[in-house]
Amino acid sequence: MPAMTQTTPAEPAANALTRVGGNTTEATTTSTTTVNLLSVTGLSIAAAAPILIVGVGRKTVGAGDEFYIGLSLNSTVVSEAEAGNGSVYQSTLTNRAETGGFFLFLPPRVASYLRTGSGRFSNYTATGVAATLDTYPSGQTNDAPTVAITSITLRAHVDNALITGGADELQVYSSAIS
Repeated sequence: MPAMTQTTPAEPAANALTRVGGNTTEATTTSTTTVNLLSVTGLSIAAAAPILIVGVGRKTVGAGDEFYIGLSLNSTVVSEAEAGNGSVYQSTLTNRAETGGFFLFLPPRVASYLRTGSGRFSNYTATGVAATLDTYPSGQTNDAPTVAITSITLRAHVDNALITGGADELQVYSSAIS
């Protein structure tokens, strides 16, 4: 058997995708009105730079109702936490615990290209059965801001206070612009 050699990875290119912030503290809600749930602040992402957002969501058993997560960039709600309005994560109506994840890719936010984000979210039951797999967005609430992004906030609500919705491991990545 040939000898194994260890290689040192090359340094990432100056414009490589890098982590620019995150929040790894779970936040939960039983609110039936939309609230700010989980934020990453202190960012400085230029409008011409792409953004990748990754996170996880969950809902508890308790009622046959849904849990929604939306998105704000700075103070602009770009996707409200509502059915059919571009939620970045949404559970099913089934009375069961569900957990899943989401990712969003937001290209540069420049004039005439302000509703161009895309992504996916998925939910799974405790037995690992796929509950939903959907594509974001089905619609966006508002145009993305054309200024530097300094904060990213997940907004959320449940349709019934008997269930708890949660989000965690919110990670934000971007790259330098050339």
